[in-house]
Amino acid sequence: MSLELDRVNIYYSLGRAELRAVSDVTLNVNRGESLGIIGETGSGKTTLVSSIVRTLPENARFEGRISLDGADIHSMPLKEFRKNISWSKISIIPQYSMNALNPVKKIGEQLGLIASEHTNWSTQEIAERIYNLFKELGLPPETYFKLPDELSGGQKQRVIIASALLLEPDVVIADEPTTALDVINQAKVISLIKRSVKERGKTMLYITHDIAVVAGITDKMVTMYAGKVMEYGSTRKMFREPLHPYTMLLINSVPDIRRGRVKKLSYIPGEPPDLIKREKGCSFAKRCPIARDICRLQEPELKNIDGRLVSCHFAEETVTLRQG
Repeated sequence: MSLELDRVNIYYSLGRAELRAVSDVTLNVNRGESLGIIGETGSGKTTLVSSIVRTLPENARFEGRISLDGADIHSMPLKEFRKNISWSKISIIPQYSMNALNPVKKIGEQLGLIASEHTNWSTQEIAERIYNLFKELGLPPETYFKLPDELSGGQKQRVIIASALLLEPDVVIADEPTTALDVINQAKVISLIKRSVKERGKTMLYITHDIAVVAGITDKMVTMYAGKVMEYGSTRKMFREPLHPYTMLLINSVPDIRRGRVKKLSYIPGEPPDLIKREKGCSFAKRCPIARDICRLQEPELKNIDGRLVSCHFAEETVTLRQG
């Protein structure tokens, strides 16, 4: 089961102006693969996810194609998508997911409703599956009968993970799933998602602004900036030898705590561009350490270098910059 995005563009209507939040994104994730989508706030990663799960706001305009195993899932009627794709084929662990729980309904009732609306499982089978998931995720059985406010933040997050895994979907999307959690619970939740999804052989999209998170949990990664793909390829290769200056700066902004490793941390100066008043050339040019005149005049195309897609006129020179 593969998930494919083909030339996806997403615009937001803002009165008389139009903002292009996602620009010409093409991605492919095969069964069992995990893809990290990384970028600063405003890079378009959450908008991209919203287009996959069909939750874009009314002022959004979508162009392109999103397909699951060859079937176009974005053009099908929304009612059909919610019945046949949501939860059972594609599920999501959303941002601020602890707020996704109904505060006046018990946990077992909420998860049971998901199953009863999308399967023909008996009440007993639903309960058994929920209890089994709770056990796997380290939740006590009595969680079934509790209200959300009776749970800790970490327990609520595990319940959300349980809801995403309950119907054994083909694709699990984790959109900044550790937001609002403390550092200890963040590490636990990331480890839990990795283990639970990998053991099931599911496809995973992990969306985050923290590039360090994806290093140990994804096979492939894509860095996005101002709605565009900057670099796309093997996580291992991109961490070892980033080809886009933006990818390199993101990686170099993360401290290396391994014994004997000391490196100078970098930061990305300046501010992201105005997505309404887009200028000519590369969107990253004003913040790029190797930008030249052509970068400010001509937008680079994605080109294949060493098995990766890179949107940079001088990607090969990043090697020299990285070594320097």
